[in-house]
Amino acid sequence: MEALKPAVVVPRHGPLGDVGFIQGYRTYLDEVAERTAAAKAAGASQDAATETVWQAMSARYPDRGRLGMAVRMVFAETR
Repeated sequence: MEALKPAVVVPRHGPLGDVGFIQGYRTYLDEVAERTAAAKAAGASQDAATETVWQAMSARYPDRGRLGMAVRMVFAETR
């Protein structure tokens, strides 16, 4: 989607944006994935990994439910 250089991005939830929305969301998901994988590799449970990621990212991303969902998805996919 980013390669299309959209002038307007219409997310399912939230305000309209531009291509920066896609870039920002990618950055968010990359950080969630890195932090979650590190927590799991260190032996954390899914709940502990969620709390660890929440503590690290909550100042910038305060939606605990959305962040928790992202952690659960990454946790399930990470070996």
